[in-house]
Amino acid sequence: MKAMNFKRAIVLLVTVGFLFAGVNAHQGRCKKHCKQKAATEQTEKRQMPTAEERAQKQTDRMKASLQLTDEQAKSVQEINVKYAKQNEEAFKQAKKEREQRMAAAKAARKASRESKEAELKKVLTDEQFAQHQQAKQGKHRN
Repeated sequence: MKAMNFKRAIVLLVTVGFLFAGVNAHQGRCKKHCKQKAATEQTEKRQMPTAEERAQKQTDRMKASLQLTDEQAKSVQEINVKYAKQNEEAFKQAKKEREQRMAAAKAARKASRESKEAELKKVLTDEQFAQHQQAKQGKHRN
């Protein structure tokens, strides 16, 4: 009788141990996901400084490191603002061009897929083509 109770106690302890290990592992994954999500949200909320703000920071660093006079600092500020604005425009243009290239590439991939499917449909029987379509659907769900 005591041996049976002892075995039950061990089985119970092992089961409880596995249960806690599983819960702990799940919480670890949740914490990691929550940290990643919070970092992403923080990045999205953070706004890019304006050209003037970036130029001011750069001017402040240069004034301190180069011991600029007030007159020099004023000229340097104007130069920094000028080029910060140019860089900002270049960045916006590059972003716009990148988005256009991505859209064009997406359209090209879609046209290629549709062309491929049309050619396959000519070669395969209706049943084979249906199986092919089902296999593609299953592949994209996973």
